[in-house]
Parts: sequence; structure tokens; C-alpha cells
Amino acid sequence: MSGDISGVLAYCEATKKRLMAKVRKDSGTGCWIFTGWLDPGGYGRCSFGGKTQRAHRVSYRLFIGDIPAGLELDHLCRVRECVNPHHLEAVTPSQNRLRSRNGFELSGRCRSGLHDVSQPGAVSSWPNGDRRCRQCRLERDRDRAKTIKQARKALGMTYSEYAAKYGYSMSTAKQAAAGIQVRS
Repeated sequence: MSGDISGVLAYCEATKKRLMAKVRKDSGTGCWIFTGWLDPGGYGRCSFGGKTQRAHRVSYRLFIGDIPAGLELDHLCRVRECVNPHHLEAVTPSQNRLRSRNGFELSGRCRSGLHDVSQPGAVSSWPNGDRRCRQCRLERDRDRAKTIKQARKALGMTYSEYAAKYGYSMSTAKQAAAGIQVRS
């Protein structure tokens, strides 16, 4: 039996080394930023136990232990790429969703970490309960409008060609090119 345990421990140590080889430690925040592959939601992905899993879940299991049944991991630092197990807390799904919608109040920064959202009017609320940083949205919309204008000018593209090429609807492409704020 002790041979089985030593094999499991050796596997866990090897997995820790592989995980940490893809981590950049941020001395300012204490976050362990996963530098490997990120899924579309911004979470790190890595192999563990023969399956591809979210890196923060693997880190928690390796350094803390199993995630209790029925609970999810919440990033207390609000940084999805962070795999520091001390920045993760096992919470109920409803707690996790509440915190993610109100995460601005926990950190005082937007999801990108670039803007102070503690001031009135810095956050826009959506009908589904989501909250987003207005400054990030304005910057994204400005960048989108600039890209559309440059592409159309340089390539002589129509709105429909641009929309098809870059995955926007034609109305979104027209609105962004006109400088109209577009929710996305």
C-alpha cells in the first residue's frame, strides 16, 4: 500500500512542478498568473489526472486538497488567470455568482484591473445583473471604431465584408464605425 501512496505523491509533485513552470508570480498582488493556455472565459487550462481541467482547480487540489462536493472556487483576487490557492475560496454556486456580479465592490477595480470603479457612474449595470466598467467599454468601442475605419479605408471593405471577416453583425460594424457605443 505504501508503494501506491508514494506513487501518488510523486505524481502530485511532478504535476506541481509542471503547473508552476507555467506560473508568473506577481509580487504586487500575490497572484500566481497562469501563463499557459487560457480558455475563452479567461481561465487557465492544464492536464491533471488524464483530463484537461481549469488550472486554478488543479492548483487548489494540489496545494489545499479536494474541493468539497457542491462547492465552487471563487477567486478572491478577482483575477481569473490566478492559480494561487490562497486566493481561492470554496463557496456555494449562488455565493460565487453573487460575488462575481458584485466583484467590483470587493476589489474597487474593474475586471481588467486597470480602472478604479469605486466612483459613482464608473460601472454600468445590465438587465441580466451583470456589471461592467464603463471606461473599459469606452476604450474597447474606440478601438473597435478605429479598427473598422482603418480596415475599410485600407482595404476598401464594405460593412458586410468587414462584419463577416471579423465576426460582427453588420449593424454592430456600422455603429462602431460611426462611433456609437455598442454593448457586447
